[in-house]
Amino acid sequence: RGLWLVAFLFAWFLVGLANPGGNCFFGCSDLVHGFAVSEASPMNLVERCHLAGLRLAIAESLTGGQVCSAIVDFPGASRVFLGGVISYQDAIKVQMLGVNQSLIQQQGAVDPEVVAQMAHGVRQRLSQKASESFEKTIGLATTGVAGPDSIGLLLPGTVYIGLSSELGEKVFAFHFDGDRSEVRARATEAAIAALGDEIQLVSGL
Repeated sequence: RGLWLVAFLFAWFLVGLANPGGNCFFGCSDLVHGFAVSEASPMNLVERCHLAGLRLAIAESLTGGQVCSAIVDFPGASRVFLGGVISYQDAIKVQMLGVNQSLIQQQGAVDPEVVAQMAHGVRQRLSQKASESFEKTIGLATTGVAGPDSIGLLLPGTVYIGLSSELGEKVFAFHFDGDRSEVRARATEAAIAALGDEIQLVSGL
Protein backbone atom coordinates (compact mmCIF):
# COMPACT_ATOMS: atom_id res chain seq x y z
CA ARG A 1 0.00 0.00 0.00
CA GLY A 2 2.89 2.36 0.80
CA LEU A 3 4.50 1.86 -2.63
CA TRP A 4 1.13 2.41 -4.33
CA LEU A 5 0.64 5.67 -2.44
CA VAL A 6 4.13 6.90 -3.38
CA ALA A 7 3.50 6.09 -7.04
CA PHE A 8 0.10 7.81 -6.97
CA LEU A 9 1.44 10.98 -5.35
CA PHE A 10 4.35 11.16 -7.78
CA ALA A 11 2.03 10.76 -10.78
CA TRP A 12 -0.32 13.41 -9.40
CA PHE A 13 2.65 15.73 -8.83
CA LEU A 14 3.72 15.38 -12.48
CA VAL A 15 0.19 16.06 -13.69
CA GLY A 16 0.07 19.13 -11.46
CA LEU A 17 3.24 20.47 -13.04
CA ALA A 18 1.74 19.97 -16.50
CA ASN A 19 -1.54 21.62 -15.54
CA PRO A 20 -0.96 24.50 -13.11
CA GLY A 21 -4.60 25.55 -13.54
CA GLY A 22 -5.63 22.78 -11.20
CA ASN A 23 -6.73 19.17 -11.49
CA CYS A 24 -10.25 18.22 -10.52
CA PHE A 25 -9.83 15.46 -7.95
CA PHE A 26 -13.41 14.26 -7.72
CA GLY A 27 -16.99 15.42 -8.16
CA CYS A 28 -16.20 17.54 -11.21
CA SER A 29 -18.40 17.68 -14.27
CA ASP A 30 -17.13 17.92 -17.84
CA LEU A 31 -17.89 21.64 -17.67
CA VAL A 32 -15.01 22.25 -15.28
CA HIS A 33 -11.62 22.34 -16.94
CA GLY A 34 -9.79 25.28 -15.39
CA PHE A 35 -10.22 28.69 -13.89
CA ALA A 36 -11.04 31.96 -15.63
CA VAL A 37 -8.72 33.90 -13.37
CA SER A 38 -9.18 37.22 -15.19
CA GLU A 39 -12.91 37.12 -14.46
CA ALA A 40 -12.60 36.07 -10.84
CA SER A 41 -11.59 39.16 -8.91
CA PRO A 42 -13.06 39.29 -5.39
CA MET A 43 -15.09 42.38 -6.30
CA ASN A 44 -16.48 40.56 -9.34
CA LEU A 45 -17.41 37.56 -7.18
CA VAL A 46 -19.28 39.70 -4.67
CA GLU A 47 -21.30 41.40 -7.39
CA ARG A 48 -22.15 38.15 -9.18
CA CYS A 49 -23.17 36.47 -5.93
CA HIS A 50 -25.42 39.41 -5.09
CA LEU A 51 -27.11 39.34 -8.50
CA ALA A 52 -27.67 35.58 -8.21
CA GLY A 53 -28.89 35.69 -4.61
CA LEU A 54 -26.01 33.48 -3.47
CA ARG A 55 -24.17 33.45 -0.15
CA LEU A 56 -20.56 32.51 0.61
CA ALA A 57 -19.11 30.58 3.55
CA ILE A 58 -15.38 29.92 3.79
CA ALA A 59 -13.19 27.57 5.84
CA GLU A 60 -9.42 28.10 5.69
CA SER A 61 -6.48 26.16 6.98
CA LEU A 62 -3.44 26.70 4.74
CA THR A 63 -4.46 30.23 3.70
CA GLY A 64 -5.18 31.37 7.27
CA GLY A 65 -7.85 33.94 6.46
CA GLN A 66 -6.41 35.36 3.24
CA VAL A 67 -9.41 34.29 1.14
CA CYS A 68 -11.85 35.89 3.58
CA SER A 69 -9.73 39.03 3.67
CA ALA A 70 -9.74 39.26 -0.13
CA ILE A 71 -13.55 39.04 -0.15
CA VAL A 72 -14.15 41.70 2.51
CA ASP A 73 -11.68 44.16 0.99
CA PHE A 74 -14.53 45.38 -1.21
CA PRO A 75 -17.67 47.35 -0.27
CA GLY A 76 -20.85 45.30 -0.35
CA ALA A 77 -19.27 42.05 0.81
CA SER A 78 -21.74 41.87 3.70
CA ARG A 79 -24.55 41.32 1.19
CA VAL A 80 -23.19 37.88 0.32
CA PHE A 81 -20.44 36.82 2.74
CA LEU A 82 -21.75 34.89 5.75
CA GLY A 83 -18.39 34.46 7.44
CA GLY A 84 -15.33 32.29 7.74
CA VAL A 85 -13.69 29.73 10.00
CA ILE A 86 -9.90 29.61 10.33
CA SER A 87 -9.63 25.92 11.12
CA TYR A 88 -5.88 25.58 11.52
CA GLN A 89 -6.00 22.87 14.17
CA ASP A 90 -7.51 19.47 13.42
CA ALA A 91 -9.77 19.71 16.48
CA ILE A 92 -11.39 22.85 15.02
CA LYS A 93 -11.99 21.06 11.73
CA VAL A 94 -13.76 18.30 13.64
CA GLN A 95 -15.67 20.33 16.24
CA MET A 96 -16.65 23.40 14.22
CA LEU A 97 -16.88 22.02 10.68
CA GLY A 98 -17.98 18.46 11.34
CA VAL A 99 -15.04 16.77 9.62
CA ASN A 100 -14.85 13.09 10.46
CA GLN A 101 -12.18 12.63 13.12
CA SER A 102 -11.31 9.11 11.98
CA LEU A 103 -10.75 10.42 8.46
CA ILE A 104 -8.21 12.96 9.71
CA GLN A 105 -6.51 10.36 11.91
CA GLN A 106 -6.21 7.95 8.99
CA GLN A 107 -5.43 10.31 6.12
CA GLY A 108 -4.22 13.53 7.69
CA ALA A 109 -5.66 17.01 7.39
CA VAL A 110 -4.11 17.69 3.97
CA ASP A 111 -6.44 15.40 2.08
CA PRO A 112 -9.09 15.81 -0.65
CA GLU A 113 -11.84 14.12 1.37
CA VAL A 114 -11.06 16.29 4.38
CA VAL A 115 -11.25 19.53 2.41
CA ALA A 116 -14.53 18.41 0.82
CA GLN A 117 -15.99 17.86 4.29
CA MET A 118 -14.65 21.25 5.40
CA ALA A 119 -16.41 22.97 2.49
CA HIS A 120 -19.67 21.14 3.15
CA GLY A 121 -19.45 21.73 6.90
CA VAL A 122 -18.84 25.47 6.71
CA ARG A 123 -21.63 25.82 4.16
CA GLN A 124 -24.08 23.88 6.32
CA ARG A 125 -23.24 25.43 9.68
CA LEU A 126 -22.90 29.05 8.66
CA SER A 127 -26.02 29.07 6.49
CA GLN A 128 -27.94 27.58 9.42
CA LYS A 129 -26.54 30.06 11.95
CA ALA A 130 -27.30 32.99 9.64
CA SER A 131 -30.79 31.66 8.77
CA GLU A 132 -29.85 31.58 5.09
CA SER A 133 -30.70 28.99 2.46
CA PHE A 134 -28.32 26.02 2.42
CA GLU A 135 -29.06 25.52 -1.27
CA LYS A 136 -28.15 29.11 -2.13
CA THR A 137 -24.91 29.04 -0.14
CA ILE A 138 -21.53 28.08 -1.62
CA GLY A 139 -18.91 26.67 0.73
CA LEU A 140 -15.20 26.88 -0.01
CA ALA A 141 -12.29 25.38 1.92
CA THR A 142 -8.50 25.31 1.67
CA THR A 143 -5.86 22.96 3.03
CA GLY A 144 -2.29 22.19 2.07
CA VAL A 145 1.40 22.19 2.89
CA ALA A 146 2.87 25.71 2.86
CA GLY A 147 6.36 24.53 3.78
CA PRO A 148 9.20 24.65 4.29
CA ASP A 149 8.88 21.07 5.57
CA SER A 150 6.95 18.22 4.02
CA ILE A 151 4.11 16.50 5.86
CA GLY A 152 4.77 12.80 5.45
CA LEU A 153 4.84 12.14 1.71
CA LEU A 154 3.19 15.47 0.88
CA LEU A 155 5.64 18.01 -0.49
CA PRO A 156 5.55 21.74 0.23
CA GLY A 157 3.29 23.41 -2.30
CA THR A 158 0.64 20.68 -2.17
CA VAL A 159 -2.76 22.38 -2.04
CA TYR A 160 -6.36 21.15 -2.04
CA ILE A 161 -9.32 23.46 -2.58
CA GLY A 162 -12.81 22.17 -1.82
CA LEU A 163 -16.17 23.51 -2.99
CA SER A 164 -19.69 22.67 -1.84
CA SER A 165 -22.80 23.96 -3.59
CA GLU A 166 -26.16 22.79 -4.89
CA LEU A 167 -24.12 20.94 -7.54
CA GLY A 168 -22.41 18.83 -4.87
CA GLU A 169 -18.83 18.71 -3.64
CA LYS A 170 -15.67 18.94 -5.70
CA VAL A 171 -11.98 19.19 -4.94
CA PHE A 172 -9.11 20.66 -6.95
CA ALA A 173 -5.50 19.63 -6.41
CA PHE A 174 -2.51 21.88 -7.06
CA HIS A 175 1.21 22.00 -6.64
CA PHE A 176 2.70 25.48 -6.32
CA ASP A 177 6.38 26.36 -6.29
CA GLY A 178 7.82 29.05 -4.05
CA ASP A 179 8.38 29.81 -0.41
CA ARG A 180 5.72 29.66 2.28
CA SER A 181 4.29 33.11 1.52
CA GLU A 182 4.21 32.46 -2.22
CA VAL A 183 2.44 29.11 -1.82
CA ARG A 184 -0.22 30.68 0.40
CA ALA A 185 -0.67 33.63 -1.97
CA ARG A 186 -1.07 31.37 -4.99
CA ALA A 187 -3.46 29.12 -3.09
CA THR A 188 -5.58 32.18 -2.28
CA GLU A 189 -5.65 33.20 -5.93
CA ALA A 190 -6.61 29.68 -6.97
CA ALA A 191 -9.39 29.58 -4.37
CA ILE A 192 -10.84 32.86 -5.68
CA ALA A 193 -10.66 31.53 -9.23
CA ALA A 194 -12.31 28.23 -8.27
CA LEU A 195 -15.06 30.14 -6.50
CA GLY A 196 -15.59 32.24 -9.62
CA ASP A 197 -16.05 29.12 -11.74
CA GLU A 198 -18.48 27.63 -9.23
CA ILE A 199 -20.60 30.79 -9.16
CA GLN A 200 -20.81 30.69 -12.94
CA LEU A 201 -21.83 27.01 -12.92
CA VAL A 202 -24.47 27.54 -10.24
CA SER A 203 -25.94 30.81 -11.52
CA GLY A 204 -24.89 31.24 -15.12
CA LEU A 205 -23.42 34.66 -14.24
